[in-house]
Amino acid sequence: MCIRDRLHTLTAHSPRLYLLGVMVLSCVVCIFVSNVASPLLVLGVIHSTLWEFPQDTTAPQAILLGLAFACNLGGMLSPIASPQNAVAMHVLGFSKISFVKWVALAVPIVLVTLIGAWLIILWVWKPFEHVQYIPLQHGLHAANSVPKSHVYFVCVVSAVTIILWCLPPDLFFGDTGIIALIPIVCFFGVGILKKDDFNSLSWHLMFLLAGGNMLGVCAKDSKMLDLLAGSLQDRLQTEPPYATLLVILLIVCFITTFVSHTVAAMILLPIIAKIGTMTVSYTHLT
Repeated sequence: MCIRDRLHTLTAHSPRLYLLGVMVLSCVVCIFVSNVASPLLVLGVIHSTLWEFPQDTTAPQAILLGLAFACNLGGMLSPIASPQNAVAMHVLGFSKISFVKWVALAVPIVLVTLIGAWLIILWVWKPFEHVQYIPLQHGLHAANSVPKSHVYFVCVVSAVTIILWCLPPDLFFGDTGIIALIPIVCFFGVGILKKDDFNSLSWHLMFLLAGGNMLGVCAKDSKMLDLLAGSLQDRLQTEPPYATLLVILLIVCFITTFVSHTVAAMILLPIIAKIGTMTVSYTHLT
């Protein structure tokens, strides 16, 4: 694989840089692919390297930790990077946040936290104390190589999809969800993806997202969100917006420690959006 060889060439002399390279690669992949699938893609790039480390080192475990942390962080990078982002885009539909605006806001946050996670792994885990270089990869087989025509086709379709995501929504196809159908139709239409690939899609996750959207619509139409946000009216009037934000962040962090962040996003984001709207209104009034 070209990416695997390039990563090894640039960072093999420094295991610390190799770890950072794996984490950066994971984040970049998450921008265009869900962070649920990204770990598998990146693992396919580095798995042959992991088996070449000596048995008395913790370097493979540290690299896998870095991969996991980076994919969690990379899930913030774009509206399609994680399911909860899709929920947020639906809840924030009134604000018209574009693909580019989302990425521009998320990149600085992810960059700082990614470097922090990298330093923490190096400091706490100390994985490369006895590793001077990344071992050379063996066992690469060309028999399973993909036809170049498929590679070029995937690159072109992916580039067109990404460009359309970055353009204004009302310019060509409209919603980003409609644009996301382009690679589905193209890849299945020409036979790059097969029936087995279609059957192996995470349909349970898609139904979970659909159910979450319906839950949000029902909560809005039943005025449940207004009641919940209204119960916080006195606190919103007396507390500064940043204090309200801090309380909400702590609550979300606590809940998502024990509950799936996708499920928590479906339940909490509509309420948080309503509280945010009320906070802005109170700020203007004062």
